[in-house]
Amino acid sequence: MFGKNRKTALAAVLLVLVAVEVVFANVNKKNTDVSDTNGLRLASESEETVQDVQDLTSVEEENTLDVQDLENADEIEVSANLNVVYRSTVLSSEDMSTDSDDEEINDFTSKILAYTNERLIVYAEPSEASEEIGVMYSGTIGDVLEVGEEWSLIQTGEAKGYVKNNSVLFGEEAQVVAEILGTRQVYAPTDVVVYSDPDVNSVQIDVIAAGSTVDALDDTGRFVLVDADGVLGYVLEEAIEITYGLETGITIEEEQRRIAEEQAAAEAAERARQEAAAKMAEAIVEAEKKNVTISATTREPYAATEEEIHLLATIIYYESGWEPYEGQVAVGNVVLNRVLSPRFTQNTIASVIYAPGQFTGVSDGNNGPSERFLNEFLSLTNEQLEVRGSYSAALEVLAGNNNIGDMLFFISTKKANFAKYTSYTIINNHCFYIY
Repeated sequence: MFGKNRKTALAAVLLVLVAVEVVFANVNKKNTDVSDTNGLRLASESEETVQDVQDLTSVEEENTLDVQDLENADEIEVSANLNVVYRSTVLSSEDMSTDSDDEEINDFTSKILAYTNERLIVYAEPSEASEEIGVMYSGTIGDVLEVGEEWSLIQTGEAKGYVKNNSVLFGEEAQVVAEILGTRQVYAPTDVVVYSDPDVNSVQIDVIAAGSTVDALDDTGRFVLVDADGVLGYVLEEAIEITYGLETGITIEEEQRRIAEEQAAAEAAERARQEAAAKMAEAIVEAEKKNVTISATTREPYAATEEEIHLLATIIYYESGWEPYEGQVAVGNVVLNRVLSPRFTQNTIASVIYAPGQFTGVSDGNNGPSERFLNEFLSLTNEQLEVRGSYSAALEVLAGNNNIGDMLFFISTKKANFAKYTSYTIINNHCFYIY
């Protein structure tokens, strides 16, 4: 642009000079009577004018050279700058004087991530016809050793080989997916010092033990901000490795061993399941042997007061008022069997019913009856108890009708441990047993 302006200005000057020369020529023609001295003077002036034009032309040529020189100089400078940029890509980080804070961090500059295929084969050569030497599962990572147009040479775990470029993710795409699948962490290959500030001269506040990983929070040039078990500090980037907790691929041999181990584990689990089922079946058979059918028998009537009859009817109502009549009679017989059994020190209806820990909800835990049992159930009248047949069941038990033999305990069938009992019988939702 600078050269073009100069040329335009020179052209304008030349036009002015030509116009002046024409004017002088006309004047000279009209004034033929001018003296020779004046003619010589005019001729001299004209020659000077022509000389000036030649001088200006020379100056313009020099300026044109200067412009070309400037343009060539610009080209040389641009070329030099490109060369600097090119050279900077191969310089070590210590030789580069760039502000890393302005650079976008990419942990996958030289890594790949398998994401599209559930099982990506790593080949010995860049051909699907070559030997299969490894496998990458979806979400595994590897190191890029050499990038080709269609295939790339990679290292993933112990497997080194080729994968198709369109089957893996590189660079920023890989990092985006890695941040979704895993958590950015710092791995310490050796003991790594944690500094209070991004400066090796700052206070050393912690040490990350070799082989440990901690969360990586931010990058600050040569340092990475970490959370080491609640302690925030900085570690030298050159002393650590960045990981996302993602696994690498494995060799075909490793995969075969893994498949064999998983199959063996599955077979062992199936054998264990079958053995447990067999034992359960045996236990059921043994339990069924203990399940006896008891025919109703009679015994001597038990003399009881009105208060004892009401108390027995109340406990029957409390424990089995929702059960059929046969089940209510069975509960009443458990109480009377304990009264008559030498295994119990309690030998009255009241002492059996109020014995600590025997009838849930009756005892308050302090060797006394609960207020709920006393106030809510004992306050029921005989007529109210009889609505469900509990009073008649109490009378039948005291009359000597026994439908559970010598069973001393009862429990919900859902909570029963049949293998533990010496003998038992089931009536509706209750298991009556002894042990």
